[in-house]
Amino acid sequence: MCRPAILMFTSCLLMVTAQGQSTKRCFGRAADIIFVLDSSTSIWIEDFKRQLRFVRNLVNTFDIGTGRSQVRVGAITFSDEAHLEIALDRHTYRTELEDAILRIPYRSGVTNTAAALSMARSQVGRYLHDESGLFVAVVITDGLSQLPYETKKEAEALHDLGVHVYAIGVGENYDVEELKSIASDPVNNVFEVSSYTVLENIAEHFNVKTCEEEIVPTTPKTTTTTTTTTTTVPTEQAIQRDEASSVSYGFDLASLGTYRAHLIHQFINTLLPYTIYGHYGVVSYAFCPTGLNQPITSITNETDENNVYNVTQQSIPGLVDVVRQMRNNLNDQRLHNAQNGRRGSQVGVLFLEPSLTTVTPELEAEIAKMKEDGTKLFLVTVGRNSWSHPETLYSMSSQPYINYMYNARTYEQLLYRARHSPYQFMAMCNPYTSRYYG
Repeated sequence: MCRPAILMFTSCLLMVTAQGQSTKRCFGRAADIIFVLDSSTSIWIEDFKRQLRFVRNLVNTFDIGTGRSQVRVGAITFSDEAHLEIALDRHTYRTELEDAILRIPYRSGVTNTAAALSMARSQVGRYLHDESGLFVAVVITDGLSQLPYETKKEAEALHDLGVHVYAIGVGENYDVEELKSIASDPVNNVFEVSSYTVLENIAEHFNVKTCEEEIVPTTPKTTTTTTTTTTTVPTEQAIQRDEASSVSYGFDLASLGTYRAHLIHQFINTLLPYTIYGHYGVVSYAFCPTGLNQPITSITNETDENNVYNVTQQSIPGLVDVVRQMRNNLNDQRLHNAQNGRRGSQVGVLFLEPSLTTVTPELEAEIAKMKEDGTKLFLVTVGRNSWSHPETLYSMSSQPYINYMYNARTYEQLLYRARHSPYQFMAMCNPYTSRYYG
């Protein structure tokens, strides 16, 4: 299998500064970032140093400090045991922090990843009520953990705290399935590189949103920059809408219920300002059946016993009907575009949950028709349970599936990611943009 060299964490910029005519300021607490570094015997000491230089180079792009809009960085190494090398609040100056990173000692031993994740969770727990902002953990390893079951459990506990966990596998001896269990998103947050030399050289490709941002424009034209990158501010004013393109979001209200539906709507509302689509729609209930309610009816006065329990049964719309309605809506947009001499991208976003969604041949057939029509289909799966046949799920989305699937353990986590790192969903927001870099 061909592995991508490395992926970007998000497209959000690290520290945004004014360019002449606009300003961009942070509000709320900036991110805390913890690096969890493999220091086991399987790593050659020179490669360990390359790992440290990668972290140092990445930290060089952060605005380090204790201010609300500044980033705090910690580091943990693991071999036989976990070692807290740098506490989150220990270094307040970038140069001081960079020197400390390069002085982290190499410790040989087994790969006790579970202990490191447990220590990371303890560090996060200290600051959860400290007006905490986004927490990010970056786990780098080149091998299989000594205790896979404990590693998975510790990772799940870290996820439950809302930590964005990224897992980077280096070389050829790591277990990609274990990386997926460590990452908070097994599709988008797992990265693979061929060597520590490659890892050392790709720091500039990593960008992490470190705080909530507020735009303070002085003129209609606003631009944000870092030392190496320039990007347009994602506001309604800056984004160029494509009137020929449409997105249709779909989920089955009957199976997911109103609480999940409420969070899905919040997720959609959060991302819409970042999309390029000229039109959007939401399908949660394909049609409204009549006669669902049974009026109060006398039982004791019934003379015909055959009619006593004659409760009316209705056909309730399901996910197949939702997909069919999404398809019809998008085809209507295609027809409208054709009549006006326009051609745009039509996109579907379908929300699924392993414990509540049943994938039937009828559903697969309806989705296949949607894709045959030319629709790009993204799947958003939410839930702690695993799919019994993930290969079926992979075949349902547009291809390659890794570009068109997003995963979250809970709807709250999905919404949190949209609010704090919206550019994780860049491909969904802009179908002309790839999620992959480098």
